[in-house]
Amino acid sequence: MPAHPVVPAPPDAAGPVLESAVRLSSTRRGARLARYLAVQQLERWGVPYTAPASVSVAAITAELAANAVTHGRMHDRDFRLRLVRTPRTVRVEVTDSRPDRLPLIAPQPPDPETTSGRGLLLVAALADRWSWHHGPAWDKTVWAEVDTAPPRPGEPEASRSEGSLHS
Repeated sequence: MPAHPVVPAPPDAAGPVLESAVRLSSTRRGARLARYLAVQQLERWGVPYTAPASVSVAAITAELAANAVTHGRMHDRDFRLRLVRTPRTVRVEVTDSRPDRLPLIAPQPPDPETTSGRGLLLVAALADRWSWHHGPAWDKTVWAEVDTAPPRPGEPEASRSEGSLHS
């Protein structure tokens, strides 16, 4: 995944904003590769594999990519993984081709007997903010942000998004 500054920096960002994006096949292999590429990219950007942000981004990427493959798959259509690194956050975006299959913003715990349905609960627990939006084409993007730096003195702590269980 090539890393290059392409995203305009927020007015309060003190440092570069980096972006990396790749299209992956809508297969289980593509989902596994998304997780691997995400942590490799973070390492190149100076976020070590063992850092809490990297561990969270790895799990979030795995869940969002698995959802794209499971629920957002269309024949012969890939999904897109995009990472954005600012001095204070890492944003994970996964775009798939099914805008009609929307995630629940306030996911409910599944029946304890089921073996699936916990992915968005994990995303909500690990992300500082998450949600989704429709894209300009026939697609949707589910995104999550992980803070990599504490709030500056006097700065209010970032509120968790509408996609959080902690609202």
